[in-house]
Amino acid sequence: MDFWIWYDKLNFAATLLAAELAVCAPLPKRRHYGARMALGCIPALLVSLLWDGKGLGMWLSATKYLVVFALSFVMMVAGCRGDVWSYLFVGIFAYCMQHIAYQTHTIVNALFGMALPGWVNLLVLLALCALLYSGAWLLFKKRLSRDEGIRVDNKPQLLLSGVVLLVTVYISFFGVVYALNSGNHGSVIIICLFSDMACLLSLALEQSFVRLKKNETEMAVMRHMLSAAKYQLQESKSSIDLINVKCHDLRHQLTALSFADKEDLQKLAGAIEVYDTDFKTGNEALDIVLMEKGLLCQRKKVRMTCLVNGAHLNGMKQSDIYSFFCNALENAMESVEALDEDRRAISITELCRDDFFVIRIENFFSGKMEFQDGLPVTRKDRGYHGFGVKSMRMIADKYGGDLIFSTNGDIFRVDLVLPLAVQARRTT
Repeated sequence: MDFWIWYDKLNFAATLLAAELAVCAPLPKRRHYGARMALGCIPALLVSLLWDGKGLGMWLSATKYLVVFALSFVMMVAGCRGDVWSYLFVGIFAYCMQHIAYQTHTIVNALFGMALPGWVNLLVLLALCALLYSGAWLLFKKRLSRDEGIRVDNKPQLLLSGVVLLVTVYISFFGVVYALNSGNHGSVIIICLFSDMACLLSLALEQSFVRLKKNETEMAVMRHMLSAAKYQLQESKSSIDLINVKCHDLRHQLTALSFADKEDLQKLAGAIEVYDTDFKTGNEALDIVLMEKGLLCQRKKVRMTCLVNGAHLNGMKQSDIYSFFCNALENAMESVEALDEDRRAISITELCRDDFFVIRIENFFSGKMEFQDGLPVTRKDRGYHGFGVKSMRMIADKYGGDLIFSTNGDIFRVDLVLPLAVQARRTT
């Protein structure tokens, strides 16, 4: 069989399967993924090879593309784990990309009077597919983690995207055939441009609900974190109040133990002082965070200093203050605890201006710090890590402020910028 006959029969199935391979990157993989995907390609390629379509009429010839599309799902089901809707999402997205590549290839050919040599046509199609598919692969690898997969909640919108694609495929097929038969290359270009725009609309519909779902998931996690912070604040306040009372009582009782060994008394007094660490900033929630983290810092031999007027934060919800500084100080402690003891230091300072103030948290760090969308990229395993800094930014935005992360040499800096008016506001 001549190469170009093979090409005409298999190019649609091959380019569609390649597109699906790129888009299904975030789906969890089954064992023996490569072998399963290779075997899963066979039905679509076999039908493409055997379906001649001659004498079947225009409608049945066009339907061949939909049959091959349906059979291409065998590859995804064989190699990846997911539900019907995630497979449908991948299939529609991949078909849209394949159709854009093919229609754009037809436009290029029409601009040259449909007279491009066969090998040039092939290279143009391969270049378009490589560009689109690699872009899609990078997009999905960046926006969706493999353990997260693809979750489709807006099923009607996905189905609408599929209907748009179906109508586009049939319109473009019949339109291009009739235009080519009439020799009107201008009409071919117009029809192909329409097809590209319709497929882009379908892709936009799919991307919009994936983006919304991801944002909804992040917001749900951050709301849960803030709710947990509110509960933890109450628990911490009760525990710290009880500890302070007990330490106060023990200190007085020590004076009555004059008969005890002096060295033992000094050790006991030192232990009490550790649990009697006290911060008085003028804001109760901030004092509790500093108390908790101060105890951990002492245990890990981390020096923490705080020069902040907590009264400036009195207009914020206490749970927001607790959550913000818990996240900030936990990140700082994780960064310094692996360093040499002389670099285990965290400082919290404040700078006031006419209508705003800045609370700055600084600590040493090692290695290279990367940023994405103004936020530091987590060095931990993916998953729910990284939501802490997002919740910090959400709190800053809530009070009309800003959150700035930066580095200066080996010092990592977090600047919380808030308007002075926030201290007079009471948020319930």
